[in-house]
Amino acid sequence: MAYVGQPVPSTVVNINAAKVSDGKSVKVTVPQSTTVEAGKFYLLDGFLGCAMQSVITGAGETSEVVLNIEQAEFETDQIKSGDTFAKGVRIYWDDTAKQFTTTAEGNIFAGVVTEPKDANGVIWFILVSPMSVTAAASGTVKGQATFVLPGTAVAGAGKIDEFTFGTTVTVTKVKVAVKTLPGSTAALKLDVNNDGSSLFASGSEPTVSNSDTAGAFKEFTPNANPAKNVFAADSVLSIDIDNAGNTAAADITVVIEYEQLV
Repeated sequence: MAYVGQPVPSTVVNINAAKVSDGKSVKVTVPQSTTVEAGKFYLLDGFLGCAMQSVITGAGETSEVVLNIEQAEFETDQIKSGDTFAKGVRIYWDDTAKQFTTTAEGNIFAGVVTEPKDANGVIWFILVSPMSVTAAASGTVKGQATFVLPGTAVAGAGKIDEFTFGTTVTVTKVKVAVKTLPGSTAALKLDVNNDGSSLFASGSEPTVSNSDTAGAFKEFTPNANPAKNVFAADSVLSIDIDNAGNTAAADITVVIEYEQLV
């Protein structure tokens, strides 16, 4: 594993609490009878990231390890050998095989390939932590799913159309950030759908214009059909680019905030 490139744009909000880290890594529990190798990816305590050190636990023994969960560009050979990892392809984490794959079904969205598989079976990709879950009011948890659409995808009708939450959730907010703003006569418009039905009323879809701030998130609250804000475990969330304007080179980050009953 090697770290390359720059992190996905992010924002910091003051909430009258002390900052304890930069959020690029997290300490997680290693379960019993488990071998963790530094430089390899693991899904532990709900976080997908690259192990910063090696840890071995025995029967009845647990330990801790630090995972690098930064939304950044990594290289890895921890991939399914039979899959074709082309540039721009979305990849998923297969927690049974402990490797990345291009198969969405039954797996967790993990990022987008930036350099295709080479002769040594190595890819570069942008890691996206898809399910960062935090405690909410009694009986619910709040979480978010993060998607990165590369610039090549927004020239036309690029979209994400394979994501499922795996459990019933209610989408509460959509946040959009664009790396390069549209020109003076163009606006970027997206649509977020639940099995093909929009979460937004016509004309109120998420938009970014040249008057906004590059890289900063704009927030949108779904309001078209509250029933469609509820996703069943197998409901497909899709992100359609309705109007790309002249933003063909602009990477887009979309964050879907949701609540889940527990």
